[in-house]
Amino acid sequence: MSGKWDSPLDSLPNEVNLELIDEVLADIDAKLIIKLHPRDRYYLAEHNLDNITIIEGDFDIYPYLKSADAVISDYSAIIFDLLQTNTPLIRFLFDMSPDQLHATSRETSQSYRGPVLTESEDKPIIPCEIAFDVQELTQIMRLVSRSDYSPDDRAQKRDIYFRYSDAECSERAIKAIDKILLK
Repeated sequence: MSGKWDSPLDSLPNEVNLELIDEVLADIDAKLIIKLHPRDRYYLAEHNLDNITIIEGDFDIYPYLKSADAVISDYSAIIFDLLQTNTPLIRFLFDMSPDQLHATSRETSQSYRGPVLTESEDKPIIPCEIAFDVQELTQIMRLVSRSDYSPDDRAQKRDIYFRYSDAECSERAIKAIDKILLK
């Protein structure tokens, strides 16, 4: 049985202007490493960019994250791992609109790649900067590259996601998953 998760992914649509992003990176004296999902098609090879490196396959990016000055992601679980650090996070949600993301009446919204967490009373959107198109992304890249950049409420929002620090987290997760599956 095959489904949409069996087929190759296209993490970045062709409309994403990598040349513009490369220019902004040059302006702010930065480099960008794009780590594609292991099932991603490697279709970005035709770009010749001075400040962007594209990595494909099963390359483990985690050891390099501690050296990152900022991280741009979409829906990857890596953002939850990085919440424990002070690394600035940028979510590039090119396949959604602000209205979809801020749909507070439900816990998730649907992007073309699956469900995405939305705000709710007890879970605000992950504390980060959010860009919905390349223009917003380049503005945010300039913002987080400033030496005086500091997100205001990150610690308070982060603590909501890491409310518990006891040895019962796995058991709570299993119970929550069971509750969802048994509905």
